[in-house]
Amino acid sequence: VSYYESIQLEYDEIYFKLPLGNIRTKSIDILQGNGSYVAESSNPEIVTVETSEESLIMTATKEGEVDVIITDDYGITKTVKVFVTTSTLPYDDDELEEIKQLDLLSYMYNGELVVNENSWYTMLNTVENGRNLYGWDYWGYMYLKIYFEGDKELGEKENASLMYKSWYSSVNVDSLDFEIIKNDGEKIWAIYYYIQDEKLYYGYFIQKINP
Repeated sequence: VSYYESIQLEYDEIYFKLPLGNIRTKSIDILQGNGSYVAESSNPEIVTVETSEESLIMTATKEGEVDVIITDDYGITKTVKVFVTTSTLPYDDDELEEIKQLDLLSYMYNGELVVNENSWYTMLNTVENGRNLYGWDYWGYMYLKIYFEGDKELGEKENASLMYKSWYSSVNVDSLDFEIIKNDGEKIWAIYYYIQDEKLYYGYFIQKINP
């Protein structure tokens, strides 16, 4: 039976950057230890933590700093510093790269994914009143419509807006931050976001340039 005199984790310090008003969860691998792990946060209002076999599951809820203490079956402990900051930007550089690697034509909005292979929805890819229109529609009962001016090359676009309607709610956003982050000549990858009631709402889509 192996015995370890110390606990080693994937990272010795953990950093969260939360979109304003949102929460984020990370899984941290336990690389070395004696099993049967128990973890505790010095301030669960900022970060909560639980163990799952050989990993720590941390959830950050607001800005601040905490210590996470992990203890193994032999009573050996390790303390990890966790730093949480908030941002008015939806994605960090690593997350933007992950989005760019996706290939499925799709729309993500506030955690809801809708893909164009779904026959229940009509995909929108046209020009309306001089602005580009992307999104999806379900017989007018539910829809996501994203408008922006200009070309479809890389960069931030002007005069962008959003209209969203579900079975339970609807929102119209007249001032939307919109940016095309990738264009491969056939498809575009775009992100969009806005702040409402001190919370950042955001999403991305991957769609064909032309109908």
